[in-house]
Amino acid sequence: MTDQFSWDAVAEVFSEVGDNRKDLVFPFVRDRLQKMRARHVLDFGAGDGEFAAFCKEHDIEDFALYDSSSAMLQLARGVARQDERIVVYETVSALPRDHFDAATMIAVWMCLRTRDECTSALTSIAASLMARGTLIAAVTHPCFRDVHFSTYFTDFDQRCYLADGSLFKVTVFDQHRQVEIYDTHWSLSEMSRQLHETGFTIEEIVEIPDRSTDRTLEGVPWLAFVCRRN
Repeated sequence: MTDQFSWDAVAEVFSEVGDNRKDLVFPFVRDRLQKMRARHVLDFGAGDGEFAAFCKEHDIEDFALYDSSSAMLQLARGVARQDERIVVYETVSALPRDHFDAATMIAVWMCLRTRDECTSALTSIAASLMARGTLIAAVTHPCFRDVHFSTYFTDFDQRCYLADGSLFKVTVFDQHRQVEIYDTHWSLSEMSRQLHETGFTIEEIVEIPDRSTDRTLEGVPWLAFVCRRN
């Protein structure tokens, strides 16, 4: 049942799947952090901490990781033990305010079930960022949820595109394993509204294409918002 879905239950197997988020989104976000010379970074919804590990060569002074899943945080602590710059936070309230010059939110927005959860997360990120700080939020592209991409596909009915808050099943896979999760659909218009309401200005929207050799694919798997805190 979808209402019984728990990230704690799938944390370990999900972290082992080689999905294209790691091949496509991680390099894009890391390169943006390097370009802006970010020194204090918050990864909101950090999961197993793999993105922080991916950025180990970058000159970041402190890397804060937060996730709502206790099982994911346990995996992230394993990453933190190998890098003294990484600090794991168990609660949003513990995050320092007005501290980070950049925040990332990678494949998190779709995991938030209600509009209130979305705006609460964005508000918390805004409070943690310094004035004019940057948020990079990457999501599976809402306009192409019905396309079978190289490492994920969904059961979303694209005729329901304007039905914000709709739950749908996602199958994430690689050559060796797969895992089913449940995401929530938010349209481009709705995500834009939520950013505006929580004090962000969208500076750029970037569509990140798949690297699959399958030329029959029609669509883009990932979309990133690059935003400035007002």
